Amino acid sequence: MRSNLPVTRTEYFIQDGAAIISRTDRKGLIASCNDEFVEASGFTREELLGQAHNIVRHPDMPPEAYRDMWASLERGRPWSGIVKNRRKNGDFYWVRATATPMADGSGYMSVRIKASREEIASAEALYARMRSDTDIRLDEGRLAPTGLLAAFRRFMPQTGLITRIYLITGSLAALCLIVGLVGLNAAGSSRDALRTLHENPASASQGTGKIEADRAEARYQTSLQLLSGMAAGLTLAAWQPSC
Repeated sequence: MRSNLPVTRTEYFIQDGAAIISRTDRKGLIASCNDEFVEASGFTREELLGQAHNIVRHPDMPPEAYRDMWASLERGRPWSGIVKNRRKNGDFYWVRATATPMADGSGYMSVRIKASREEIASAEALYARMRSDTDIRLDEGRLAPTGLLAAFRRFMPQTGLITRIYLITGSLAALCLIVGLVGLNAAGSSRDALRTLHENPASASQGTGKIEADRAEARYQTSLQLLSGMAAGLTLAAWQPSC
């Protein structure tokens, strides 16, 4: 990965309402850029045209951010994220960037606007973690899901909207059935515990029956919370946009 050095600690602040626009070919070489891009970068237009877009890359940006961006664009998907760029003199500036493939397939268009201080603070914290933990992955500019949710995300983009609706409905129905069965089991355990309270005064005096009833209720509530979380994750994965 290109490392543009040296850098300073001086921030260049993007003006409110500014739109920094550039267009690259499929190899990432700058084909055109607007005046705001020239001003923010600190280079002249002649120095920018024909150069690789990473001429403004800041070394604080984790490589994973750019891997994810190019992977998204090559799949025909847009990419959006908070980006720290380097100016010609080593200063830096933050932008909220959105890159998208050109409709004619000739390259990519990038539009950047001023990032909020809250967005910058969140991005700085995330990128610091990513520089120390190279296992962290992004997906179209967002933290990539892991585990079961990641598996659903990989599968869902290959399905149409109608198929997703059927999958959501069927899966949630199955989860509701499981919750119902768990509830019936917990209710049965509670009923047995209460019967013990009435039939065995000794255990009642020791609180055994109530303890069993409380345990059954706790198992039910824990199972309900777990399955609710699974249902929420399934719905989020299923409704992830595919276009």
